[in-house]
Amino acid sequence: MSNAIMSVNESQLGALVNPSDEQANILLNPMAVVDAYHQKFRLKDYVLADVLAAFYALKHAKEEIKLQLLEKVNRSEAHKRRRIHTKKEIVERFYKQFLNEVAHADSHSFSYLLAMDGNFEAVYMEALDEKVASMTDESIAAHLASQNQEIAARVKAMENPETLSELRMKKSAVGLNEEEQVRLDELEAHLTRERDAAPTVQRSEVNVSGFSLEETKHTKTHETIFVVRLKERLDRDTYNTIQAQMRSIGGGWSKFTQGFNFKADPSERLKAIFGNETDAVEESAAADVEPSNKAAEKLRTVADNMQKSIDDKRRDRPTHTHRMASMAASAAKEADELERIQRIMRNLADAMERGDAIHLDGVTARTHIETLDGFLRSRVYEQMQKNKEQTLDRNGSAIRRDPTLEDINGMTYPKPEMASDTLELFIKEMTGNALKGTSRLLARVQKEIAAQRGRQRASGWFLVDATPIFDELSTLISKAKTVPFAGRINDLLTPYKRLQTMGIKAPEQFRSALREYLNYRAGTGLSEEEKKKRSLAQRESETTRMKIPGYFPTPKETVDIMMANVAIEAGDKVLEPSAGKGNIAEALIAHEGADVDVIEINSTLRGILEDKGFNIVAYDFLAYQVGGYDAIVMNPPFENGQDIEHVQHAYELLKPGGRLVAIMSEGPFYRSDKPAMTFREWLDGKGGVSEKLPEGSFKSAERPTGVATRIVVVDK
Repeated sequence: MSNAIMSVNESQLGALVNPSDEQANILLNPMAVVDAYHQKFRLKDYVLADVLAAFYALKHAKEEIKLQLLEKVNRSEAHKRRRIHTKKEIVERFYKQFLNEVAHADSHSFSYLLAMDGNFEAVYMEALDEKVASMTDESIAAHLASQNQEIAARVKAMENPETLSELRMKKSAVGLNEEEQVRLDELEAHLTRERDAAPTVQRSEVNVSGFSLEETKHTKTHETIFVVRLKERLDRDTYNTIQAQMRSIGGGWSKFTQGFNFKADPSERLKAIFGNETDAVEESAAADVEPSNKAAEKLRTVADNMQKSIDDKRRDRPTHTHRMASMAASAAKEADELERIQRIMRNLADAMERGDAIHLDGVTARTHIETLDGFLRSRVYEQMQKNKEQTLDRNGSAIRRDPTLEDINGMTYPKPEMASDTLELFIKEMTGNALKGTSRLLARVQKEIAAQRGRQRASGWFLVDATPIFDELSTLISKAKTVPFAGRINDLLTPYKRLQTMGIKAPEQFRSALREYLNYRAGTGLSEEEKKKRSLAQRESETTRMKIPGYFPTPKETVDIMMANVAIEAGDKVLEPSAGKGNIAEALIAHEGADVDVIEINSTLRGILEDKGFNIVAYDFLAYQVGGYDAIVMNPPFENGQDIEHVQHAYELLKPGGRLVAIMSEGPFYRSDKPAMTFREWLDGKGGVSEKLPEGSFKSAERPTGVATRIVVVDK
């Protein structure tokens, strides 16, 4: 047996029922033995005897097995097609696979040292001999049990992933659904937070009897600072050790305060160094306030301070010129946006105080809110374009829907990227300025650009990921704010810097923070109805500055006079021709039950009437021939005597007993030309009356004019 199974040890002889007969049977059909083990290996259902038989066949019938493998390859349709390996190489790969299956019969690992003389196969087989010789039924059974546990765990992960490891496993195997991805992001974000929060400082071995902690104000900046003062004098070596520890947690020695100054409360970090001896710390009452409450208080203070700016932008502004109106509209939009941001900040402050702000507890400034909002707006636009959603309305204004959880899924962490040529021009300017302390920083930036160029194989400009050189660029910009391109680079770095300041440092944290942000953002903007109302008002305002022939919106005072001269009852059919943006029509529909029609030839004004819900029956009033109206109330165009023609045509559309109320220019009532004289005769013949309107009636209109006007009333 020792000659037949080579280095297989004596304890394994019993694995074969009759060694000599077994060896003979193996060599009768070695390929069948290897195939049988291959199938059992895949099913995780084999014993030591199966391994020994397969190994014996592979060693002592190597050439016969390879010959049979070649025959299989020749018969295989898959290998008859185009391939990248020769048939001999394919056979060698199969043979090596069978050997590896033997090597991994009782463990996942199999290692050996490579031969210096390059005799790889001999070294491999010698190591495999030793590995097989060490196998037992017990070691194989333990390995199979472990594999079955792994398979069960994998099945569990595929069917119902719950833990972080299960979610990671499923993601790498088949991907996650949206709900699972959200859960994974949450778990990864929590892990990152815990890792970031873990103390990184070394416990001090120095014996210090105690220190005091005082919260005070910086005398120059008036910012809150925390001063740590030692209670005893220390020797130089001890002081140096303490100073190094204080620096490691963000403190710096101040001769003015005679202590170590910190920008944030260092209580917990001090305990990480000196332990939990509470009697060693004398904290002020303010230091007992929870950090989340302080952050909430700061956020709410910032929100309150925004009110002054909001009120200023909401104040009445002149709109007589196009520029003035644009400025007023812009100020109103800015006020809406500031008010929305203010509501979000207050919502988040409330959540911080409740302890609900998990991923946004680092938000302390309005700019942080604006940055998160900017990421969401960009994502929404990107998704709308991808899904071919409408991004512009018929007036060319942007359409942006509210962001959803689906938009956030798949978002990646925003790297600070910038064009290589911009960076290179900045470096050139900085080099020319020869500012002190910048040469090494510039060299590191140049080295990183060169490295990324090589990795991207870029010949021209390319996008540089500035993450590895973020600190260097930030320092350079702080030293040379007026250098060309410094402002542009700073703008590109700012969103990344703000995320880091908020403690959002990983993709999972980023997505989790945005999902949480949606909760505080919801309901803070204008309702869809209010948005439409504001948009309509803006469009109405713009029409008053457009060059629309004959368009002079009727002032409210004049509309009131017209309404006083017409009696409208429920069921009356009423018309406003040349309706403009509907000033008169809006007064007409105030009469409950009135059936109001409008006509307008200008497409822009007609669009406004449509959005207001008016029933537009025609474009060109003079071509409109449908009559039977109980009342027609109108302010026709005056140019070239058009008001005469419009009034007379309107009269023809009245039903018997109907009333016409119209605004007309003064011209038809004093001119001596034939149309004017004929009109006066016509008006007298119909029993109509006219009365001058107060002087300057249209000077207070949205589109002011000094033309003299009259109100005309005619019954049919």
